[in-house]
Order: sequence, then structure tokens, then C-alpha cells
Amino acid sequence: LADGADCDDQDGVVPLALKMGNERITVTAVAIGDGPHVPFLKDVAAAGRGDFYLTVRARDLKAIFTKDVMKVSKSLIIEEPFIPAMDPSAPELSGINPSSVPPLLGYVTTSPKPAANIAMVSHKKDPILATWQYGLGRSAAFTSDCKSRWSARWLTWPDYTKFWAQVARSTMRKSSAKDFQTTVDMAGGAGRIIVDAVDDKGNFLNFLKFAGSVVGPDLRARHVAIDQTGPGRYEAAFEAKEVGNYVINVARKDGAQTSTETNVVNIPYPPEYKDISRNTSLLRRLAAETSGKFDPKSDEIFSEGFRQSKVHTDLWVLLALIAVLMLPMDVAVRRLALTPQQAMEILRRLMDLVETRLIRRKSKSKETASGTDKTVGALLRVKKDHKVQQKPVIPPRPAATCDTPPAEAQPLRVQPTAPKPTAPPTPATEKPQDEEDTTSRLLAAKKRARKSDE
Repeated sequence: LADGADCDDQDGVVPLALKMGNERITVTAVAIGDGPHVPFLKDVAAAGRGDFYLTVRARDLKAIFTKDVMKVSKSLIIEEPFIPAMDPSAPELSGINPSSVPPLLGYVTTSPKPAANIAMVSHKKDPILATWQYGLGRSAAFTSDCKSRWSARWLTWPDYTKFWAQVARSTMRKSSAKDFQTTVDMAGGAGRIIVDAVDDKGNFLNFLKFAGSVVGPDLRARHVAIDQTGPGRYEAAFEAKEVGNYVINVARKDGAQTSTETNVVNIPYPPEYKDISRNTSLLRRLAAETSGKFDPKSDEIFSEGFRQSKVHTDLWVLLALIAVLMLPMDVAVRRLALTPQQAMEILRRLMDLVETRLIRRKSKSKETASGTDKTVGALLRVKKDHKVQQKPVIPPRPAATCDTPPAEAQPLRVQPTAPKPTAPPTPATEKPQDEEDTTSRLLAAKKRARKSDE
């Protein structure tokens, strides 16, 4: 149902309607108003194998919908006399003469399933009697009735009782003479086949040969080995973790005679859905073993009082590393055979060497800092001397006397004196005070070490 002048999202609609029509799903289009999108709605109805309706008034929609619904949902009951056509090869109609069948007065229209066997049809090719195999059982459907409304003439038919007896017998399981009984148990995702074999007098039958097969929900047959586990008892196990039907077939072959028994077990839902109540005992046990609380309040979930957990750490890695480091020392002590005094002397020398290295490193850092300061100072002094030498030297003017007239002032010409080349600063021959102090401390430490050795 759409506006004939405003149909949005048209892409992919016609192919989808065509696919629905191929799946026997009809698509009917109703346009309100004759607009530019009416051809699109007609294409949708044609692809969907439905009908197209056009109206310019919204009040006509009720009549359109009623007409379409009545067309689709036609009456399913047909009441008119007809003689059904029969299939003589069907076991339900064995021994019945088709020419002697009286007419029926009505039936309910149905459609057969693909796997069904049609034994009787109406004059409109609708099924009247259909049977099919479902699992281990058989079903039969008769679309007319067994009373005087539609089967009034069948009640006086001589083969009426025979017909229904054969239909009922065809749906029953075929029994065979056997001296064993099979039971199947399902638990924990596995099935267990138990076969009890006894004779007519109740004695156990031992050393029999059984063959078993299991057809699971995936419709694949799996053979199972059935072994004797006790007097007259034979057992086998198979995997049953999927949801669905399991068909178990057990066969015993005794010479030329074979006895079989079939059982069907259904798992309607996963086993974990069986327990729908709370397992409070398990929850209390978990809380007790993990120092937790059962059904705590919201403010008690992260409160204190939990038992401290202990974690064990292996120490063999650390001990092995220490042993590897101590091994060279142990070998050295054994090979060199040092006395305690000699060992102390070696240790003292090592300490003196380390101390000397540290002192030298500190003195080097101080010399670097002082050398930097001296270099900057020398550069500043050279720059200052160069500025002083560039200043012009003005000679003193002679004193004037009263007897002689002053001579004309002559311009004073000053010859610029070239700055004398300054010799580069020579390094001081004397050692800096810091270096002298460091050397003095080293000499004093050396003297103290000698005195302590003496």
C-alpha cells in the first residue's frame, strides 16, 4: 500500500518481489492516486504474482482488502458427490475393488507434503487418503468423515470395515519374535544402550552377537559395539550432545533368522536447561572456600575482611645464579691458597684503587670547570686591553706668555698609533691551588697507607 506519487526506496524491491513469487508468496500492490510511481507498483505486483489495485479515494481500501482476502481465503470445504480415484498398489487398499467404491459427499481441501504417499484423490485432484513415514511411526490422513454427513453411502459399503482395518493396521509397528529387550538411557551428553536377553523360561542367554547403529539429528548412521557385561546383559555407549532425535537399532542374528528392535530417544533441549532453580548449596560452598560471602549486600561486596592469599615463588633460579657467581671465587680460593692476611691486603688494595679512581674523576670535573672560568677571564682581559690601546693620545699644550703674540692655532695632527701586538697569554707555570690541594691530599693518603702497612 503506497502513494502513487511518492514511493521511496524503490531499489531492489522488484527483484525481492520476484524472489517471493518464486517461493509461492504472492505480493499485491495497492496505489492511492494515479501518480508517476504507479508503473513501479504495477511491476511489483507482476513480479510477486499478485494483483494491482488503484483507487483515488481512501474509503475504497476496505472493499479492496475484503475482496483480496476473500480471494485468497476461499472456502476449504467442498460438498458435492464424487467417486475417489484409488491406487490399487497402496497397502491400505489391498483387496478392494475400485469399481465398488461408493461416492463421498464432501471433503476438506488440503495439499500433500512432498514425502507423503497419496492412496486416494478427489475429482479435483485433492488428496483424500494420504500416509507417510515419520521417524519410526506412520501417519494416515483421511480428509472426508466417517459419519453420515459425507460418508452416508460408505456406511452400507461391504468393504467399509475392511478399508478402515487396513488403514489402522498400516500405522501400527510391525512386531517380530525376539528374546531380548532394549532400553536406552541419556545422561551427561552420552547415551547408554542396555540389552537384556532371556529365554521363555527366564534363563539368561549368554555369548550372543548383537550389532547396533545410532542415527543422530544429523541423519548420519554410526555403528556401536555391543559387548556382554554380565549374565544376559549387553551394553554399549554412544555420544549424544546434540539436540534432536536419536534412533537406536539393535539387531541379533541367529543363523538365518534376524531379530531387530528399534528405539527412539529425543533430547528436546540442552541438558543445562533442566535445572531452572538456584543451586544455593554450591554457591555457599564457593563462598566459604574463597573467603567470600553468600548473598552479600551492596555495601559489603568490596568491604574488608577477606583472607590474604599466599603465592609460592620458586627460589631455585636465584640460588642457581648465586652458585654460578660464587663458583669462580671458590675455585680461586682453592687454587691460590691465600692466607686471611693476604686476602685482606688484596681487598684493601682494591678499595684504594676504587677510591683513587673516584678522586681523580672529581678532580677532573673541577679542573674542567676552573679551566672554563680562566679562559673566559683571559678573553675579557684581552678585549679590554685592545680597547685601551685604540684610544688616541693627546700631548699637553705649551703655556702662552704675554710678550709673544699667540701663534695661529694649527690643527693638531695625531698619528694613530698602531696597537702593539699582544703576546698570547702564556700558561702559568704555577699549578692551580685546587690541583695543589688535590695532590697534597693524595700524598697524605699515600703516606698514611704506608704507615698502616708498616
